[in-house]
Amino acid sequence: MKTLLVGVDWGREHVQFVAEEEDEERVLWKDRSRATPKAIDVVLRHIRRLAEQNDVSLVRVAIEQKASRLVEALMDAGFEVWFVRPQQVDLLRELMFSSKAKDDLRDARAMVGLLRSMRSALVRLESLQPERAELRSLTRARKSLVADRTALLNKLQSTFHDCFPELLEIVKPNAQWFTSLWRLVRTPAGARATSLDDIRSLLKASRVRKITPEEVHARLVEATDYCGQGDWTLVVELELERLELVRKQIKRLEATIAGKLDAIHVAERVRREEAGETLTNVEIIDSLPGVGPVQTSVMVAEQLPELIEAQVARMVTGVAPVLKTTGQRQTKRQGTVSMRRACNPYLRDAVHGMVERAIGVDPWVCEQYGVLRARGHTHGRACRQMGDRMLKRLRAMLRERTLWQSPPTQKRCAA
Repeated sequence: MKTLLVGVDWGREHVQFVAEEEDEERVLWKDRSRATPKAIDVVLRHIRRLAEQNDVSLVRVAIEQKASRLVEALMDAGFEVWFVRPQQVDLLRELMFSSKAKDDLRDARAMVGLLRSMRSALVRLESLQPERAELRSLTRARKSLVADRTALLNKLQSTFHDCFPELLEIVKPNAQWFTSLWRLVRTPAGARATSLDDIRSLLKASRVRKITPEEVHARLVEATDYCGQGDWTLVVELELERLELVRKQIKRLEATIAGKLDAIHVAERVRREEAGETLTNVEIIDSLPGVGPVQTSVMVAEQLPELIEAQVARMVTGVAPVLKTTGQRQTKRQGTVSMRRACNPYLRDAVHGMVERAIGVDPWVCEQYGVLRARGHTHGRACRQMGDRMLKRLRAMLRERTLWQSPPTQKRCAA
């Protein structure tokens, strides 16, 4: 079976294509096309014609993109599409060409070389179902909004630490009633003039019971003025308005994500029932301790069940550490273990959040975490190892089509 290897170096304005046979390092065809849909369609038709002329039954394409209109067009054309990291292209290009020169054609030929000799180090791209692709875009958009919310909260924390630290002693900016309290007092001078009845009414309306009105009033009357930053209240008001908007957007996104996840669950249930199975992947993942609707959506959207089946979930989620050892360090088994950064950040955050919540709700996870901490492991390392163990159990759950059952423990969870 003859195979045609195609390297694609994409750009915003132009796309470089090069095609070679798998058995010969000879360029059969090369072209530099504009990055427009019509021009790309012409190139794809030419690749099909080239495959027919050379009696090729399989076309493999290497590209430095994971998701784009060009990747979808290549998949729709029936080609195998493989993702190549830019670092891999740079290394092989320097090995292939002694001049060390860099241009689009050399990069495309380096991708062909990776397809020919190092395909096991590449990632094959699969087309997503429309529902799952939409769910992935929504979950990633939520992560971006959460980062914006965190940045705004940090800015508010810093501003109040300089201008009104007494308010931070009462409530932090991430609390829902922080905005109401600040708009009641606004400045240290306004805090000293605020009456106890106004504070009592605000706490009652906000349903706050962890602190009494008398305690709030006692701290507010101790507020001191600070004029080093001028009129900082306008800046705070604008940041609070942005914070309220971001919170509304996150809430709206989460409602949409829940609806998309339900639709995927219903469609999968129909397929599973036809195959004689009762549980869906959504139900199995949702049964994990510490997993909420957001984590379930991320794991489904980022294809965690398929990654577990392919036995690459440990690396993609970041729970598999990176070991660096050589020479005497290897002989003495004194290698350096570091965090894996070449992974899917969305899955890594989802697994880490799952473990941190499971520590407080699942006795087995809490006990195993305590054992790891007693050995001297840091919190991060203990969470990584617990994530590794939970992924192994998830793999067995997906294979046996069962829900999570916490193993027996020797003692109750203190959390």
